[in-house]
Formats: sequence, structure tokens, C-alpha cells
Amino acid sequence: MMRLVYFGSGYVGQVNAAVQASKGHDVVLVDVDESIIKSINSGKPTIYEKGLEPLIKQAVDAGKLKATLDFRQAVKDSEVIFICVGTPSNPDGSIDLRAIKSVSKNIGLVLKECVDNKVVVFKSTVLPWVPVEMKKYIEKITEQKISVVMNPEFLKEGLAVNDCLNPDSIVIGGDLEGVEVVKRVYEWSSVKPSITGLKEASLVKYAKNSFLATKISFANVIANYCDECGLNAKEVLRVMAEDERINPRFLRNGPGFGGSCFPKDVNALMNDMKGDLLLKAVLDVNRDQYKQMIRLAERVTKLEGTVAVLGLAFKPGTDDVRESPAIKLVKELVNRDLKVRVYDPQAIDNAMKELSGVTPCQSVGECVQDADVIFIPVPWPEFNNVREYSPAPIIQGHPLIIGLNVFTLGAFSF
Repeated sequence: MMRLVYFGSGYVGQVNAAVQASKGHDVVLVDVDESIIKSINSGKPTIYEKGLEPLIKQAVDAGKLKATLDFRQAVKDSEVIFICVGTPSNPDGSIDLRAIKSVSKNIGLVLKECVDNKVVVFKSTVLPWVPVEMKKYIEKITEQKISVVMNPEFLKEGLAVNDCLNPDSIVIGGDLEGVEVVKRVYEWSSVKPSITGLKEASLVKYAKNSFLATKISFANVIANYCDECGLNAKEVLRVMAEDERINPRFLRNGPGFGGSCFPKDVNALMNDMKGDLLLKAVLDVNRDQYKQMIRLAERVTKLEGTVAVLGLAFKPGTDDVRESPAIKLVKELVNRDLKVRVYDPQAIDNAMKELSGVTPCQSVGECVQDADVIFIPVPWPEFNNVREYSPAPIIQGHPLIIGLNVFTLGAFSF
């Protein structure tokens, strides 16, 4: 078993640390937020992911996982150092590397004092030139050569634990010595790692996310055209996906994509490509796609009085509201001077940090009571019972509820 340290305790850091600890590695999670450290060490994650809490509790109780503010000792005691800090977007769409540079500097200062060889691994999503530049940056601090490896993550929020335990692929890029060390971290997996160059491994994550985002925007373009022509987009996309060359996954229309990856990564790659027109089109389609739900509502009912919005996360199974189409929808409804009530099974607290002028609710029933229209931009399974509480028209982004007076984007049947 190996000694691993993870810098950054977001979705990537907490999930990977918990899974690797469950496989027998000795894992330390480093963060600058003392409240996160205390929570992890008490066996409780600070994010919602199905299956994560019992995994963390078990690992902490077994002494395989701990969290700390002391990055110096964590690095000294480690064999492999994973960087999992965020790379958010700058106003111009480029990636903000301040956290990456800060962590790299701290790691370099400690490595300068170490006599044993350690491998630095980037799991943060960064463009191909970043790990190369950070390797030079760290080596300038340490005044010695180090092994830097790129090991991108492909976790889907809401399914992250399962994705980490049962990965579709494991990509490792870098120098031979570093790659061999990181391969040992994943010896428990039956998946054979894909070995590539440092830069190529970095680009794989962007290429995958941009392609999947393109599929979603393409599906929405077709659905919007079907709407104009009175066609059923669900049928068109269903038959289209039967072609063996076209995988049905992500080929579905709705209120658009959000979250911490697709918008940020497509923006960053487009920015680095100096404004690629294809990726620009993908983002342009997505930017206002949520408004299709409002247009649909205006076709079937008077959009006035009290509206209920069920679902605020960017997708079901997570409490992440970053770039959520549902949040954009709520803000638009508020701007129209409507009385808006909102509810989400997991994301209500995070959502209320982004919203104002709305009434947060604690249940489906409370949210839809006496509502004039109900929006369901996020298909949480528990919303299937909404008809028990209200007969109001339902405007949904994805097929969820079977019944009368229910209208779905791209599947009109008036």
C-alpha cells in the first residue's frame, strides 16, 4: 500500500481520497478550511455524493484517512502528491490558476527539504501547457528534477463514487518513472491504464467534456427546431440514437448543461484556441436554453401569480448549483415579478446563496401548494409524486411525470 496526499477537498479530492483509502492506501487530505478538516475527521463529507459518507466514515474509523491543515508534514510523509484544487474561470473564460500556483509553490518548498523522491500528480483540470509550466516552477524552487504526472479525473457528479470505484478509463501521462509509480496507486482496479504524454493526458479531459457538451447542445438545436415545426424531438433523438455510430448518452435535449466542468472546460479550451467557432456555438446554444421552459409555459398557460420550481442543482444526485440552468430559470422568473417558491432535495442551502426574492421550501408539497404553474428543470425521482399535491400545469425539462397537464421540452402533445 502507498502513502498518498490530496491537496483540495472538493468533489474530486474527497471522492478520490475516500476511495483510495477504502482500497488500503494511507491517505491524507489537505485543505485550508478548518471546518472541512474537522468534518472529514469526524467521518462526514462536506459535499453530497451518493455513497460517500459511509465510505469516508469507514476510512476514518479504520485510520486510513485523515484531513489536515499541515501540508508540510503531509508532503513529507507521502509518496505521491495529488493536486485536486479548483481551476475556475476568469471573466474572459480562461482558467484561474491561482490555487494551482499556490499549491505548487507550497509543495516545492517542502520538496526542497526532502531527500526521497516523490511524484507530483495533477488531477485538477488544466490545459496542456500548465503541468509543464508547473513542473518548471516547482523545479526552480526545489533546484532539482522532479516527476510530474497528469492523471485527469472523469467523475460524474451524482455518480462520482461509483465512477471512481469502477472507472471507464484511467489516464496517466508523464515521464516513465512517475507513470510507473502512479500505476501502482490503481493496482486494485481491473482497468488497464492508458499511458500517454503529459500534455496529451491534460487535453483528454477537455476533449471529452467538450464533445459531450457538443452532443447536448446539438440535441437542443434539433429539439428547438422541432418545437418550431410542431415535431416530437424525443422521437427524432430516440431513432437517431439507434444508429450504432451515435451513442444515446448525452444525446438528449433539456434546459441546458451546467455544473463545475462542462461550461468551464469548454470556455477554457475555446479561449486557448483563440475563439474556436464550434465550441463558441456550443456555449451560445447553452447560454439561453433554459428560456425554452419559459416559452413553453407561455404557450400552455398564463405565466402569472405564484410559480413553483422543483430542482435547483445542475442535475439530480448532487448539491452542486454551479452554472445550473435551474438557477438561471429562477432568476428570470423573479425578474418577471412573479412569486417564486423553490425546493431541491439536496441543493436548497447552496442555491439560496445564489438567489434572492424567492421562498425556500422544505418539501415538494410545501413548494407547489396553490402554485399557478410548476417548473421542474431537474428530474429528481421524488418529484414523480407532485400530482398528489397540485393539479397546476407542469413544465419540465426532461420526461419525468406521466399524467395530464404535463408538458416536456421537445415533446409536445397538446
